[in-house]
Amino acid sequence: MDIINKKSATNTGTEQRRSERVKVEIRARYTSPRLTLEGHVTDLSRDGLFFHSDFLDDRGQTVRVFLDVPRRATPLEVRAEVRWTTDASLGWGMGLQLRDADDGQRAILAGLAGGAARP
Repeated sequence: MDIINKKSATNTGTEQRRSERVKVEIRARYTSPRLTLEGHVTDLSRDGLFFHSDFLDDRGQTVRVFLDVPRRATPLEVRAEVRWTTDASLGWGMGLQLRDADDGQRAILAGLAGGAARP
């Protein structure tokens, strides 16, 4: 399992989105068995998000992302899978597909995305 930094990464992303994403700027923390990262979520949909970070994890990795949601006492935790990584036009980061998000989590995500994240 490799941890990739900006100096050695290549674009492995492809456009395979199932739903429209909305641009956002949300501080977030990313955790996997190998990494804990501070970064930002820069786009969001009902199915996934883009986590912008200086380091990239392996595709297929199951992760947790903690989003700093305004007017919420604790971060929103979501489970996701790394579907692709990029060092190209989107900036450095990872495309994450949500896993096991419940209705409450999806409602919060919908509010953050201005309604785009509705199931």
